[in-house]
Amino acid sequence: MSDYQPITAVLEQHLNLATSSFSIGSFGAIAEFHRTPNEPIVIDKADQLKMMTQRGAIQIKIPANVHPIAYESLSKNHQRWQQGVAFCLPKTQAKMSRRNVLTELGPDKDAINVADSDSILFDMGVDTFNIDFCIRTSDKALIDLLRHSEGHPFSELSNNLVNEVINKSPNRVVLSKLGRVEIYQPIGKDKTPQGPHTHLLPKLLAKKITHSANTPIPKDFVPCLTLHPANPLLDQFGQDMPFNESRFKQFTALLNQWGIVDCNDVKKSLAQAVLSDTIPSDYPKPQTREARATLRVTLRQMQQQGHYHPHINKWSEYFDNLNCS
Repeated sequence: MSDYQPITAVLEQHLNLATSSFSIGSFGAIAEFHRTPNEPIVIDKADQLKMMTQRGAIQIKIPANVHPIAYESLSKNHQRWQQGVAFCLPKTQAKMSRRNVLTELGPDKDAINVADSDSILFDMGVDTFNIDFCIRTSDKALIDLLRHSEGHPFSELSNNLVNEVINKSPNRVVLSKLGRVEIYQPIGKDKTPQGPHTHLLPKLLAKKITHSANTPIPKDFVPCLTLHPANPLLDQFGQDMPFNESRFKQFTALLNQWGIVDCNDVKKSLAQAVLSDTIPSDYPKPQTREARATLRVTLRQMQQQGHYHPHINKWSEYFDNLNCS
C-alpha cells in the first residue's frame, strides 16, 4: 500500500539506532529485539534488514503491500505516552500456521545464524493468528522431552517440560509474514531481562486477538512487525529521563508520514486552540476512541514543552476530570 523504498529506508535507519527496538508478536506472545550502543554486532546488514548480536537477532522482509501505521497511545503513568510504528498486512495475507499443539518442524534451515540451521525447531502450539511462536534446540534430552509431548496443546504441557524449557532456555524464534526475531539470552525466571526477550502469557493468549485495542489498527489489517523508536521520556532501560526534544521531533516526522489522519488533525487543532486561549469546554470532544486518546497524549506532550505554559494546565485538568477515553 505504501512505497517500498521509504519503508525500508526507515527500517534501515532504526536498525542502526541502538535506541530503537523491534518486536514481532501477538497479544500474549511476543519477541522483542533490543541492543545497547556498545554491544558487539555479529551480523550487521541493515541494507538487507538483518542484524544479530550475541543475545538476539532480527530479520525483516517487506513485501509491496505492507501498510505502516504510526501511533501514540496512553500510558498508565499520567505523564507518559507510548508510541510505535506497526507494519501491517491485510488480514487475508497475515495468517500464519495457527498450530494449536506442540509440533516438531525439523531443522531450522532459515536460521539467521548458519550455525543454528541444524538445530530442531518446535512450534509451541499457541494458536495465534499472525505469528508462530517456536523454540529451537540441539539439546538431545530436551528434544526427546519435546517429542514426547508432541500433539499436546500449549495449555496442557506438563510442568516438567515447561520447567525444563525455562531452565535450559533454548533459542526462542518468533515468526510472522514480515520476518523473524530470535532470542538467545536466557529466559528471565524472576523478572524480564534487559535486552532481547520474549513474553508468553496464557491469560492474554486466551483472548485470541492479535493486538491491544489501544493500538489503532484498521479493521481489515493485522500487525506483523512493530518498530519502537526511542521514547522522549524513557532511556534504553525504561527509566525516566528529562524530555528529549530531538526524539519527540523524530517520531513526529513518522506520525506525519504514516499517522492516522484524524489523529494528526486533532494534534494540530488542539495546539492552535491551547495557544489561542480557547476555553477547554469549548473545544469539541473527538468522536473516535483513537482521536480521544490522541487528545490526552498531546496534552501530556504539551506539558513537556515550555511554549504552551501557562495555558496547558487548565486543559489537562479539564480533560482528565472529563475522563475523555
